[in-house]
Amino acid sequence: MVSTPDAERPPPPAALSLIGWGGSDRSLAPRAMRGALLRYRIMAYVVGVGLLVLACVGVPLQYAAHNTSVVAIVGPIHGFAYIAYLAAGYDMARRVRWSFAKLLPVVLAGFVPGLAFVIERLTTPKIEADIRAAEAAMLATPVTGGATAGTSPAGATAAADATPGAGSDDPPVPVTGPADA
Repeated sequence: MVSTPDAERPPPPAALSLIGWGGSDRSLAPRAMRGALLRYRIMAYVVGVGLLVLACVGVPLQYAAHNTSVVAIVGPIHGFAYIAYLAAGYDMARRVRWSFAKLLPVVLAGFVPGLAFVIERLTTPKIEADIRAAEAAMLATPVTGGATAGTSPAGATAAADATPGAGSDDPPVPVTGPADA
């Protein structure tokens, strides 16, 4: 992995860098944003279903029938899923550079039965708009630094580019060897 020098990258805001919230250029990649959104959505549904099962099945069984088996099984699963949900929500918010205020409803959605579904439905279009904006920004940004590996701007292969004078109007450069020196 090649790291960019810190001098080339603008520093994140001071308050955000203290908590690791500054993000990186890679965090704004649309593919990374889509992956983070998918992970968040999956965990939102898992946590939402787990909390609904606890609230609508487990707690009534516990108090009405004195049967704690559902709470004993689903409760810890929901607890671990909620931690993964928090991690997925943080990752999503970091990649799209959301403020903590925008992340707060996502965090609180795991406490109220059914709210995870509502917050997920409200959050997804906003994130998708951020992804479209990032894609548009990538398409609008001119590529600098020459051609991609294996091709030249004109579409010629790298082998043709290696031939002196091929693909350009410049005369070939004479090659000097040890005998010429």
